[in-house]
Amino acid sequence: MPLPPRVRALLAEHTSLVLANARDGQPWIGPVFYTAEETADGVCLLCAVLASSRKLVNLRLNPRVAVFIGPREPTRWLQAEGTALGVDEPAA
Repeated sequence: MPLPPRVRALLAEHTSLVLANARDGQPWIGPVFYTAEETADGVCLLCAVLASSRKLVNLRLNPRVAVFIGPREPTRWLQAEGTALGVDEPAA
């Protein structure tokens, strides 16, 4: 199913998102640069995080995430939840 034009435009307008997840019951959020790829199932948000980052450690322990994409003063935004998949291959 193709993305609605408003969603596609919002994803193209922004280059970073706020990523949220939890570890041991403690919430954690942080900004992440991303690019979006449309898939047959919707959207895949591709993010790069440092190998030594707390974000990556938390995602490996708990891949359940929520994201916010939009301006600092939210007038229109995208909010979603999903599952993070790690890629440990440098070429990928």
